[in-house]
Amino acid sequence: MIVTTETTITITPPHGLFLPTSFSEHIGRQVRVQGLDHRYEHTLTGVQVADDGARATLTIQTRPPHRIEVQHYLAVLNDAPHANIRVVHADTGEQLAEARLHAPLAVGAEVLVAGDPHTVVEAGWPSRDPDTGASTADVDQQLVLVRPVLELPDVQFDLPAGS
Repeated sequence: MIVTTETTITITPPHGLFLPTSFSEHIGRQVRVQGLDHRYEHTLTGVQVADDGARATLTIQTRPPHRIEVQHYLAVLNDAPHANIRVVHADTGEQLAEARLHAPLAVGAEVLVAGDPHTVVEAGWPSRDPDTGASTADVDQQLVLVRPVLELPDVQFDLPAGS
């Protein structure tokens, strides 16, 4: 389940006033606002401009980046190569999960492990011969090291426009 949050931001124009229709053309579009984590998807869902035009309140829906749940994803396609993955916590060495995916994981990928977001910080094939690339084990398994992703709490704050 993807959890979305809603944030309300009040902005003021650096000079002049907002028009009653200011920002309305951007409703439904992804936006970037200083102070909101740029790795997340932020969509403008509403705008309320004050009657005097001195401020606008933006409502923004935030979604985390796309992640797959490695423990709940089982690939059973016979015509596609599979990647056997072993997921290990980068700091503790604890094995967190094993999975068969359609493709190997790459450094920087974000995945869910037992529902918690993690980032792949290292990936390798320990059973492969470095010269030939052939696996020396019964199962050619990718080893990925992950670290938990810091989830941002719901926040509400005021930002002046242009800051």
